[in-house]
Amino acid sequence: VPSCAERLIESGESRIAQHEHQLVRVDAPPTWIEHSVSAIRDDDGTPMLFLHHVVDVTQRRLHEDDLDFRAQHDRLTGLLNRDGLLTRLSDRMPVHGGTTLAVLYCDLDNLKPINDEHGHAAGDVLLREVARRIESSLRRGDMVARFGGDEFVVVLDRLTSEEDALAVADKFCRVAQGPVPFDGTDLPASVSMGLAIAVFLIALAAMAS
Repeated sequence: VPSCAERLIESGESRIAQHEHQLVRVDAPPTWIEHSVSAIRDDDGTPMLFLHHVVDVTQRRLHEDDLDFRAQHDRLTGLLNRDGLLTRLSDRMPVHGGTTLAVLYCDLDNLKPINDEHGHAAGDVLLREVARRIESSLRRGDMVARFGGDEFVVVLDRLTSEEDALAVADKFCRVAQGPVPFDGTDLPASVSMGLAIAVFLIALAAMAS
C-alpha cells in the first residue's frame, strides 16, 4: 500500500517528501527519525520504485529542545524567563466566558542586604527557594516567571473577580514568607506584590519590544 509520501511524489506535487516523526517504545526512550522519500522514474516519468531514507535525529532534536528550554527559562530557578513568559502571553490575553486574567508583580524583599551580608550564594539560595514555593502553589493554568534579578511575575488564569485575584495574591505572599536555611543561619524571605488586571497585559507584552 503506497504511503502518503509515495502518493505525493507519484502525483508530481513533490520530488522529495521529507518529514520527522517520533517512534515510541515501551522498553526505551522515544526516538526521532527523519524520513525522506524519493522516486526512480522510467523514461515516461512514471515512478518505478521509491527510495526511503531514514536517519536517526534524536540527538539533534534533544539538542534543539535543550537550546529552546535554555532560551526561555531562567538558569538559576528553572522558571520561565522574561522571553519565555512573553511568548506565552499572546494566547492568554482574551477574556473568555466571564473569566479573566491578572498579573502579579512580585519583588523579593531585602535581596541586596542579604547578598551584601552573606554573599551572592545566599541570595541564590533565597531566590531558588522562593521560586519553588511560588511554583508549588500555582493553580492549574497559572504561570510564573523570573522577570528580573529579584522580580517574579505570576499570570493568574480563570479569575472571576478582582477579589478572587487579591485572595490568590495574598496566598502567594503567605507561601513565600518564612525563613530559608543557609550555612547555619536562617535567611528572611518575603515578597511585595502588585496586581494588574487583564487589560494591562498589553502593556506587559509591549515590554518585549
